Amino acid sequence: EVEAPIHAAQQRLLLQLTLLGGASALIGWLAMRRLLRPLTALHQAMRSWRASPGQPLRLRTSLPDERGELAREFEALARDARQREAELAAVSDASPLGLFRAGIDGRLSYVNDAYLRMHGVTLEEVRAGRAMLMPAEQREAALQSWHDAVVHGHGFSSVRRLQRGGGTRGTSTATLAVRCAPLVVDGRLEGFVGTVEDVTERTAAEEKLMAVNAIFDATTDFVVQALPDGRITYMNPAARRAAGIGLNEPLGERQASDFHPAWAHERFHKEVLPAVLQRGVWVGDFVLLDGQGQERPISHMVLAHHGADGRIRHFSAVMRDVSAERQAEQEQRRQAATLRSMTEAIPAIMLAVGADGRFRFVNSSFERWHGLARGSVTGRTVQEVLGTDGHLLQQAWVARVLAGDTVRYETGEGLCTALGPRHLMVNLVPLRLDDHTLDGYVGVAYDISDRKEQEARLEALSRTDPLTGVLNRAGLQQRLDQLLQEARS
Repeated sequence: EVEAPIHAAQQRLLLQLTLLGGASALIGWLAMRRLLRPLTALHQAMRSWRASPGQPLRLRTSLPDERGELAREFEALARDARQREAELAAVSDASPLGLFRAGIDGRLSYVNDAYLRMHGVTLEEVRAGRAMLMPAEQREAALQSWHDAVVHGHGFSSVRRLQRGGGTRGTSTATLAVRCAPLVVDGRLEGFVGTVEDVTERTAAEEKLMAVNAIFDATTDFVVQALPDGRITYMNPAARRAAGIGLNEPLGERQASDFHPAWAHERFHKEVLPAVLQRGVWVGDFVLLDGQGQERPISHMVLAHHGADGRIRHFSAVMRDVSAERQAEQEQRRQAATLRSMTEAIPAIMLAVGADGRFRFVNSSFERWHGLARGSVTGRTVQEVLGTDGHLLQQAWVARVLAGDTVRYETGEGLCTALGPRHLMVNLVPLRLDDHTLDGYVGVAYDISDRKEQEARLEALSRTDPLTGVLNRAGLQQRLDQLLQEARS
């Protein structure tokens, strides 16, 4: 009984202490919650900004304590991050290269506008992954190379022909150069980033350049390029062989003047270079020094290549060795001179007529025989030169020789020429080209007037008495036969 009040007092004290402790904890919790409310708002802002970086931040930056300072610093950090992101987005949009980011599964998580234009697809069509943009026959190899890159964690480069577009928009083939590098975060491969360059036109230009280089390598013409100061930068194999320079030998400081004699170099500066500067091209005959220092005639063409500023960047020269042609021309001239000398030395009328019936050549005997200069004969028709009677006289023979026959005949009644009536023995031969095409005829005629007069005189002597001029027995018999024949007819 004595301890009961004490025990009751202890119970009340314990209850009071418990209530006091709970109230103190509640007051402390409420106070801490009030104090940490800005940090909670900052945390929520961080989570919201991470989920939607484009949304504006709502932070209490006006507090004068550490909480306000922390909010202000985070707001500045977010502003800097948005600025860098905007800069990267602007650079990506303005870049002529296609930019992409892909996961380790090969699916694209980001592409810029240039990437879409190069592939001719929309953003929705890209979701299938990079390999799906390739032709079906290339997909397996592309996926395998992607798998190898993922396994080994290294980048790769490739040039592939991809299919642009599809469906109702039609398709086209593009040549794209792809460069890819691994995206590693904290030592872990998160995916790949890379660039795509459309090299369709460049590849086509390179193929054309290769074709041109192949032509330059195979041609027998000499192709040379030089700078405006005369230093040679390129010589094709034919030019190197002609100059005695090895195919792989460096050109060094060789000058264009090293391959021309002094007089030709002077002519180049006085005649060729001004023409090239004025018209951009010069074509003519020139001289080249070969590897032995011998002069070789060439057909020369010089071109000037200008830059975007209009200044000459370099010169190109295309040269052809015409030594054989010059020798052939000289031989032809020699043969022509020999033929002319022979035709002048032969005491016969010589002529050549084309298939069109016009004179191509007559010798001096023809001039004397017909009284016309050869300059007024060549180029005119046979009828214009010989007249209608002369033309009709030999028309049948000309038709035969133009049919391919060789004919020989005499002008029995004689021709009226500058020397008077004359008798001719004419030989006509078809003129055939190397391919056996008939291209006219050649005629050779001998004046047999004197022989005809001698034959007539001898025949007259055989019919008359040389002293009296009266018909002898043979002449009388011939005259009687002639009269009887006339009477019968």
